[in-house]
Amino acid sequence: LDAHQHKMGRKNKKKQDKKKASIASLLPKEDDPTSTVPHTEPTSGYVESGGESVEVNIEAWNAAAKQGDAKAQFNLGVCYEDGKGVPQDLQQAVKYYRLSADQGFAPAQCNLGECYRHGDGVPQDVQQAVKYYTLAADQGHAIAQCNLGYCYHLGKGVPQDVQQAVKYYTLAANQRNAIAQCNLGYCYKHGKGVPQD
Repeated sequence: LDAHQHKMGRKNKKKQDKKKASIASLLPKEDDPTSTVPHTEPTSGYVESGGESVEVNIEAWNAAAKQGDAKAQFNLGVCYEDGKGVPQDLQQAVKYYRLSADQGFAPAQCNLGECYRHGDGVPQDVQQAVKYYTLAADQGHAIAQCNLGYCYHLGKGVPQDVQQAVKYYTLAANQRNAIAQCNLGYCYKHGKGVPQD
């Protein structure tokens, strides 16, 4: 199964369809020999939009981003990634995610990791993706923890280590991250990194 998360460069409809998928549809099928792979979680969306339309917020976010506001930079990254209020531009999304991530803002680090994992707006580099997921996961960001677990589970950008995968899935699952809960259930069901239970 393909990874479910991180999305940059995918068409908005695909992204919306994946977000609407039920957990049951994400579970591996018993009789499908290729369904040994868990899923990742979709990237983070806007932070503190204030209930205003994206178009109204773009002006405020641009002004704040120029002042070095990490949340505003992140929000602009999301806008450019999704083409909301601005033309879709993955390089601009990466630019704003990087500005925010360099200030230690975990959602931006997670989304920048997604960009690297998929090669959206930057050359594909799974090791860089793991770097940014780790930075965000170490701050307790549940989506990054889920995605880092996925990388360890499959050996993407790191040596395969199912125990590490279970560790990160557990951290995210304890924060009520549904994809991580599903992936952790899969690990228990199949005895991957934990005793089968």
